[in-house]
Amino acid sequence: MKQLTVEIRKNAQDQALAEFVDAWKKLEGGATVEASDRLYFRDWSTFASLFSPRRVELLEALRQEPADSIRALARRLGRDQKNVHADVQALMTVGLIERDGDQLSVPYTEVGAALTFAA
Repeated sequence: MKQLTVEIRKNAQDQALAEFVDAWKKLEGGATVEASDRLYFRDWSTFASLFSPRRVELLEALRQEPADSIRALARRLGRDQKNVHADVQALMTVGLIERDGDQLSVPYTEVGAALTFAA
């Protein structure tokens, strides 16, 4: 089971950088670092702009069954192909959708989210 952790926090960029530096130092010291899939957002509005209801529906559809193409996915969802293409591109940019040739799929079986109010 592949999991993604999504965090919404004021200091998202600082947190991601700190984790990267920590992992780098451990690797330089010869330690093994276990990969973790995390996606950070600096505020709720940035998170909500990516995880719109239509995009969540798209992710759920791909999670249940990969699509052979954007056109096939648009048909399955009953949506305009141009809009589905834009949504797929946005979700691919952050790694929520993977493409193998024309086939689209979601690499995660679980996505958990945490909202931190204090920095």
